[in-house]
Amino acid sequence: MNIDRKKKSSKYYFGSFSVISMLLIHLLFISNLFSQDNKNSLKILWQKDFETEPNVNFSPGAICYDEIEHRIFLLGTSYRYNKENNLTERSFFLCQMKEDGSKIKSLFLDKIQGGAAQLDTPTLFIKGLEIFPNGDILSIGPFKSYQLSIIKSTRKLSDVTLIPLFSENLKEKDIEIYKMIRLEDDILIIGLIGGGSPFANGLIARITTDGKVIWKKKFNYGKNVFFTDVAINEINRTFIVAGYSLPKETKDFFTYKPEIWILLCDFEGNIISEKIFPGRIPKICCLSSKQYIILYDRTNELVTENLSLKSLGENLTELWEKHLLTRDIFPIQFMIQPLNNNHFIAAAYTKIDSIVFYEFDEKGNQQGYLEIVQKKLLPGTLIFRCYNNKIFVCFQLIGEKGNKNIKMLGIEAIR
Repeated sequence: MNIDRKKKSSKYYFGSFSVISMLLIHLLFISNLFSQDNKNSLKILWQKDFETEPNVNFSPGAICYDEIEHRIFLLGTSYRYNKENNLTERSFFLCQMKEDGSKIKSLFLDKIQGGAAQLDTPTLFIKGLEIFPNGDILSIGPFKSYQLSIIKSTRKLSDVTLIPLFSENLKEKDIEIYKMIRLEDDILIIGLIGGGSPFANGLIARITTDGKVIWKKKFNYGKNVFFTDVAINEINRTFIVAGYSLPKETKDFFTYKPEIWILLCDFEGNIISEKIFPGRIPKICCLSSKQYIILYDRTNELVTENLSLKSLGENLTELWEKHLLTRDIFPIQFMIQPLNNNHFIAAAYTKIDSIVFYEFDEKGNQQGYLEIVQKKLLPGTLIFRCYNNKIFVCFQLIGEKGNKNIKMLGIEAIR
């Protein structure tokens, strides 16, 4: 399946370019604008840059949307170099914004109940941010001295608390969290446990918002299996977990034939069905009560043009598969999320300082395309969250003051 960049597509350019570049960009944009049907395009509604000081660097970690108050919340890290003591000062921050990206309030998490949130690890260890009906906002990560913890706040960004998770003796080397997601009034986490043993075991656990473990499941397949994504099917009271296998030795990476593991489980963590097929780095979304979509890499390369979409039914029976002939996609930096109306969004960083967004229907037919070309883009964790037909995007770039900054975008899928 060839990706069609002219059908129902839009292209946006941000940053400073030379006069010649701007002229070429303008001509290309006008040509693109009048040679396509934009009726159902993905369109940018707004874009915002974080306001920062010259010495402060910001990095995004996770984002969520409050359906009740119509607010966006962003969790990330900030750091600055202090010349006086020759130390780098680091902190987590939690920011509340309006639906148009306007900042309402920011909170730096260096002095909170339960102890200071110390940045011992980079932002990539922030694996989710969820808001609950009662207004609690939660994330999980190694927020203090590598101890896995829940960081808990409210939609008003008050009463922030740090809650240790599991036990004080169970450190980062024993458990790694790859994603957290809300499951009813609790939290579902996936990752691995026992990285120092002959093989790492897959981990799935359900915990309360106060850190109490309801159940914890270990999966030992006799090989390194990493769970990388999870989606909830609330109607069927099931969830689906996606992961893949890796070799024990790094030197075997490019000769190893990775396999993708898909597990369909009930809310108690019991396996209902499972499926294994060749590939790696699967990302998954629940499109309806009877359909799941998996976006994955068919190759084992650093840069790929071999992404695939696979559709699975209720019992993980294959409905259809389509190969996407994409260009220069970083394989570890792509995501998938459902829109309304049984559509879904697939997004990825490219090698040419851009982020691409594809909209598909439930049969895998392309419905829209948008490319954001950003000068001084820093490919990192791709962060976006969909709500109905709106997409809230967050990425990192080199700002005008030379520091690492954050840009946010609001995108709409026009019907």
